[in-house]
Amino acid sequence: MSANTLTGIENGHQRPSLERARALSEALGIELEELFAVCECDCGCGDLIIDQARQGSSARYLPDHNCRQPEHGASIARAHRARRARLGIPEEKICARCGRTFTRSEVPDQSLAHWLKRRFCSNECFCPERGQSRTCSVCGKPFLPSYRADPSRRCCCGSHGQRLRFEAGNVAPAFVERMPGRARQRWGGRWGATKPPAPGANPRGRPSIEITDEQHAEILKLAGQRWGRRAIATRLQLSERTIRNVLGS
Repeated sequence: MSANTLTGIENGHQRPSLERARALSEALGIELEELFAVCECDCGCGDLIIDQARQGSSARYLPDHNCRQPEHGASIARAHRARRARLGIPEEKICARCGRTFTRSEVPDQSLAHWLKRRFCSNECFCPERGQSRTCSVCGKPFLPSYRADPSRRCCCGSHGQRLRFEAGNVAPAFVERMPGRARQRWGGRWGATKPPAPGANPRGRPSIEITDEQHAEILKLAGQRWGRRAIATRLQLSERTIRNVLGS
């Protein structure tokens, strides 16, 4: 081997193969276990591996043994079955409702804690009475709720449920503050789309101007005499925006 490879093995940056590790131990005249830590491959094949992948970490698989090939998948399944046998976990159970025998391989994605508590072979046996067909409140299409659905479910999918809560205003204030501008406009309207001011800052937007009843009546009187907005604003010392708001209402 090259000097760089040997230096990498000494510093723990490279993992030698089992044959190369045995050659190094024979050249040094010591046992293999005194020079390297040896462990079994985690795929369940039973082959040995040098437990030195990187400095500060450990190796788990031999080369190409962590890929999901059929023979390695069978080896992993055998290793899991052997582990469950050592722990006393049953491989088969009888359904508490239909009496069918089901195995652990039928629910491979579930944890061992779930398998220990499981009493039914399927969702049909777990909840035989499925909910009645109902109409989605958003799209109007009929849907059949799943076995674990809430009895008060009103939408056919999660996105429609979020849309219904969004339109009803059932949104947390902290979530509204993080909304982009377009989403806030859809939720609170164009003028309700601004973020709230920071603590201690001035209110956003123009302050509203309050006028008296006499000024309101005078504005309507002058407008009836065909006065323009600018002339009315100059006479009453008000802004044209206020005059427009009064006449528009």
